[in-house]
Amino acid sequence: RSRENDADVDWEGLSKGVGTLVFLMGIKNLHKITENLIRFGRPPETPVAVIRWGTTPEHTSIDGTLKDIAIKVRERGIRPPAIVVVGEVVALRKGLSWFEKRPLLGRSIIITRPRAMSYELFSMLEAIGARCISFPVIEQKFPDDTLTLDESIKNIGKYNWVLFTSQNAVRFFYERVRQIGKDVRVFGGLKVACVGSATANELNKLGITPDLMPERFQQEGLIEEFKALISSKAAYNGTKISVLYPRAKEVRPLLEEALKGMGLDVKSVICYETFCPQPNKDALEEIKRASSIDCITFTSSSTVKNFFSLCPPEIKERIKEEAKIASLGPVTKKTIEEYGLKCHIMPKTAAIKALVKEIEMSFYNSLQP
Repeated sequence: RSRENDADVDWEGLSKGVGTLVFLMGIKNLHKITENLIRFGRPPETPVAVIRWGTTPEHTSIDGTLKDIAIKVRERGIRPPAIVVVGEVVALRKGLSWFEKRPLLGRSIIITRPRAMSYELFSMLEAIGARCISFPVIEQKFPDDTLTLDESIKNIGKYNWVLFTSQNAVRFFYERVRQIGKDVRVFGGLKVACVGSATANELNKLGITPDLMPERFQQEGLIEEFKALISSKAAYNGTKISVLYPRAKEVRPLLEEALKGMGLDVKSVICYETFCPQPNKDALEEIKRASSIDCITFTSSSTVKNFFSLCPPEIKERIKEEAKIASLGPVTKKTIEEYGLKCHIMPKTAAIKALVKEIEMSFYNSLQP
């Protein structure tokens, strides 16, 4: 512990005694610490490390020696809170610095997904060092009138297929199944199609393996798959294929119209709707306090529209000036561009894991010569 009055500090004992010294909150007096250690016998070349906000996404560290560390800290602008480590153990840091080698260390990333859906993205980005700021700009709820949804569940046996284009559709549809006193057995005898690995994972939680999932994680991919499917009507003895399509209220009409255009009997039912919540004041303050905004993720057109309606002008300007903008897919990318912004990051596959990898590679590539 360093003090302004260091008369009661046994500098000679510290300098000649224990091999490794750790000073807590010693940044303000770093020059006194190093001068006294050298004056009382520690070699000027003794390794020193200064670590600020250790093992957090704001982790910063700097190496040096007793003779130059105070200068380096001043030049780098390192401020408290930080610890000072003195001794040969510092030489091991480079070999053991797995934490500092994480590719997004120190990067601040805003996540706009709803809380219930952000865990995967949040945890994957944090695992590679990012400081994630959760600012949910959409929420979901059941439609005010569930009569049509309830009737579709009670009569689900008359359909050949049920289609899910989002994990939310799976969650809300099955929650309503439970609320009206039924269970996963309602899917017995049905074929299930879905868009995207996240939707497939949500079905897997119910013990359901999708019969059809296109490689393209978009509605267009599902349309292509059904075109191939109906080319062999013998599988249905020439009868019309009937499809139940639980969806969001705000979903694009593309899939429903395309399937009907192929001659399929499609029953589209709203199982949830999205709405724009009140802005999270704590999250807004965290964004304002962030020393930098390195990236913002958008996973749907709604997240783009709602974000820019909820954010004050100064944050919008920071996003435009500082942040790389990441989109989960091409429809969201188009909405980003409609706001006059550039989409910097978009994975080939509309999956969270692919999005995280693209964000990682984007920052890695920006550091290369």
